[in-house]
Amino acid sequence: MKKPRRRRIGFTLLEVLLTISILSILMGLLFASLKAVRRYSREVSTRTELANLEAAFRMFYDHYGYWPLETNSESEDVEITINTKIINTLSGRAPEENDPDLNPDRIPFFEIFRIKDGNAVNAWGETYGEPYQAKFDTNGDNTLANPVYELGDPNNSENPPTFYRSVIVWTLHPDFQNDSTSKKRVLGSWQQ
Repeated sequence: MKKPRRRRIGFTLLEVLLTISILSILMGLLFASLKAVRRYSREVSTRTELANLEAAFRMFYDHYGYWPLETNSESEDVEITINTKIINTLSGRAPEENDPDLNPDRIPFFEIFRIKDGNAVNAWGETYGEPYQAKFDTNGDNTLANPVYELGDPNNSENPPTFYRSVIVWTLHPDFQNDSTSKKRVLGSWQQ
């Protein structure tokens, strides 16, 4: 007479190791895609801020008839780094002591919360945040030279050397490398 076989309960070591390895591969894929999604969302956030900043500058100009600059040169276009003074002006806050009051009506045109070393920075914030730059058409010809265009640079071949706008805003992309192999150089308010 045959002895009945006892049914074993549980998993073998091989089954457990195989399950753990499959789960670790799936987790690795998930974390990589989450990192890419987070990076893309920061890029979209930065592009949105650039467009909003450009619109805020235009609204400021439409309301007051001058750019939020301490000096408005009429002979050449003015390029600035957007700093705390500009942010205070655009957000409608009272200026700091000894600063000109460029927004006497205290109209909030725009608000930025990420400040690093006194400058407004992009959505990568404290870690990789690069300051926002702006260029204004102060001479009234409605043209601005592309500040990041370099003749023969393959990364900027799609951008014309001149923009027909009154103001542009840009920031360096976190993947920026100062060489011709860099795929992404800047994020600009003129890009779609």
